[in-house]
Formats: sequence, C-alpha cells, structure tokens
Amino acid sequence: MAEIPPLLVFDSPVILAGRLALWQEWARFGMCVLPQAVMAELERLTRQAIHPQEESTAREFLRHWPSLGFAVSEARALVGSAGAGDQSMRVRLEEAIAECAYALAQQQPGTLVVLVSNDRPLVGRIQDLGLNNLCAISLAELNRWMRQQQRPQAVVMALNRLPGPAIPAAKLASSTLPPSTRSLSPSPASGKPPAQSRQRSGAAQVRSSTTRLWPLLKSLQNALAVLLALVFLSAAGLLAWRLLDPEGSEGIWRRLPLSRIPWIRDL
Repeated sequence: MAEIPPLLVFDSPVILAGRLALWQEWARFGMCVLPQAVMAELERLTRQAIHPQEESTAREFLRHWPSLGFAVSEARALVGSAGAGDQSMRVRLEEAIAECAYALAQQQPGTLVVLVSNDRPLVGRIQDLGLNNLCAISLAELNRWMRQQQRPQAVVMALNRLPGPAIPAAKLASSTLPPSTRSLSPSPASGKPPAQSRQRSGAAQVRSSTTRLWPLLKSLQNALAVLLALVFLSAAGLLAWRLLDPEGSEGIWRRLPLSRIPWIRDL
C-alpha cells in the first residue's frame, strides 16, 4: 500500500547527521519541516560550533535549504516545561521543538505528524503528549521506513489511533532565513576560505578606487606639464630679452628671482 506522505519534523542533530543526498531523500518521502528554533540553531552552529564537522554540515544544509523544499515553521503551542530549574540551551531547544510538533499536529488533525529525533527524552515527551496523529521516531527508524517500507511501531500505533485514513499535509507557509545566513560565506571545507575571499574583495576595491582616480591624476599631470612649459618659456624669453637689451630690461631683471642665480647674476 502506498504511503500517505507524513509531515516530518526534524531535530537539529538529525539534520547534522545527514548529507545532501539524504536530505533530498527525506524531502521526497514526506513534507519536511524545521521548527524555527532548529533553523536558528543551525545558523548559530555556522558561527559558534565546537566541532568543525558540525559547522561544515550546518553550512552545507543552509546553502542547499532553498532548493530542498524544507519548510520552516514558527508554530508554537504550550506543552509544559520539561524541567523548571534547567534552562540549558538544549532543554530550551527541546521545548521549542515539542511545542512546534504539537502545534502542527493540532493544526492538521488528519495528517500523520512525525518528529524525527535521536534524543530519547524528547521522543518520550512527544509520545506522552497523547495526540492521536503525533508520534516520534529515531533517524534509523525513518531511514528503514523509507527504504524498506518498515513502519516504526510508533507510526503504526499513531495510524491505528486515527479515526480514518491519514490525509496528506497541507502546504505550510515557510518563514525566511535569518539575514545573516542569506549570504553565508563558505567554510574552508566547502570552498574558498573567508580570509581569502576578504583579501580578493579588498583587492577588487583597491582596483576600483584606482580606476576612478586615474582620470583625475591624468588631468593633474597634464596641467603640471603645461605649467612647467610656460615657466620654461617665460624664463627663456626673459633671458633672451636680457641678452638683447640689457639697459631696457635692467629694472625688471633686478626684481626677478633669476637675478639671484650666480651664473646669471652678472648678465
């Protein structure tokens, strides 16, 4: 029996465990959704990842995200806090993921909504929410479901809880990427190093500035050449006048700087 495409909600470590071919396979199998908090976490990892492999994979996913067809959802519905005193980044992310999956399941009650996560506490939390059309599975279970048509037990139980056959998910309005990721620079593992890109950009700016200044420099050079030529001709004319008419040029000659030059002074 052909599967009705499920609505798949992904945890960030699952995305980081994949590659382009696997992301594309998920997108063909069902409607893939990232909670806004997961997208923000991937964007953060491109700048603050502890492990270089996480940074490289996050960058790769964000570069391909527009063509993959993954939606980004800001849907939220309160499901209760997992721990009143624990405010770690991971716990806040888990809460945001659970709230998004719960809200999507409420919005589309006839659609099978499946959270994909390897985090056992998060998987258990989703199962405990008790929504008929919501369940959670691991990445390995998702891959076996896609490739071997082996439905995970949680999926079988969710389908049995539905009052009728599952229906395809309605298309979601996806939010946009944060501004900082739209022009994400490539990492050293995936392209030209950022430092090299900055150097080339700086060189291009220098060449552009030089090109704009060249006409001005050329005009100044031409003006200086004309001025020097006029000075030279004037000096030559005065010397010729001094030699041809010493008495007539005496008054002007003595007031000019030329008269102070030793070898010209006695003319």
